[in-house]
Amino acid sequence: ALGALALLGSRIDSSLKIFLLTLAIADDLFSIIILGIFYSSGISAIKIASTIGAVLLALALPSGKRITTTRLINLIHPYSAFIIIPLFALANIGVYVDLSTLKETITSPIATGLIFGRIIGKIVGITVFALLAIKVGGKAHIHLKAIAGVGALAGMGMTVSLVIAEIAAKNQGELNEVRLGLFISAILSGLIGYIWLRRTPASK
Repeated sequence: ALGALALLGSRIDSSLKIFLLTLAIADDLFSIIILGIFYSSGISAIKIASTIGAVLLALALPSGKRITTTRLINLIHPYSAFIIIPLFALANIGVYVDLSTLKETITSPIATGLIFGRIIGKIVGITVFALLAIKVGGKAHIHLKAIAGVGALAGMGMTVSLVIAEIAAKNQGELNEVRLGLFISAILSGLIGYIWLRRTPASK
């Protein structure tokens, strides 16, 4: 998602990157809590350790005095967006596509629920939550329309979702439907967020 923002260059305000990074940290933290409460018996120590480590690192970065978060994002995003994330996706998404049953897989309740839930749910949920935070006294230097665009980009995230899917899926067929749903929703979320933010001012 940060890579998608980087493609927009000077069209977006740097505060939008900070908002997206903060949102990603909060999202992963709550997902890890869900894992701990409902799926603790099936958690792989190695997989969850990498996720927790990434979240803790992201939390610690803003407290550093030698480098700002914005500068760090600009420094690492080419490596993460074009090397690390693609390698992670290829290694973990593991979607097996059977062309003879592709239509049934995509239109299954699990896949369609994920696609619509992540695309529409992320936009509505993040925008409404931000609006409520502003209403109760929070300050925002980002246009609400830009927040909605970041909400769309947030649908690209699938790290913890993949971990939960591997634990919660009852069989390989369900797991494949989840993976395909996540894959499609990530692509559509990225396209929607990118197009939306190209047409939307980031600051008020």
